[in-house]
Amino acid sequence: MRDLRELLAGHARVADLTPEEAAATLTELAALQAALAARLRPIPTPPSLNGREHVGDRLLTPPEAAKVLGVTVQWLYRHSRRLDFAVRLSRRVLRFSHAGLQRYLAERGA
Repeated sequence: MRDLRELLAGHARVADLTPEEAAATLTELAALQAALAARLRPIPTPPSLNGREHVGDRLLTPPEAAKVLGVTVQWLYRHSRRLDFAVRLSRRVLRFSHAGLQRYLAERGA
């Protein structure tokens, strides 16, 4: 990698770069910036649903999911550990995957 301190020492050096060198330097800087940003904080990963990502899926609140299933909110909480579409975001926050809930209903012929 090019000595970035030398490159950043002054604008006169940047002005001396050819377009090809400027493009290569920008690529190196982008890679360095990404590596440094990754060191600052971990990249959050979306919660998974039994190992399957549900990116783009809508997460329903317990009252919304209970309405779709035709059960009580209390029933959902009691059975959440056995429901594949239940997503625990934290100790006190429970949501339900809309797509997973639809699969659950389809499997049961509802």
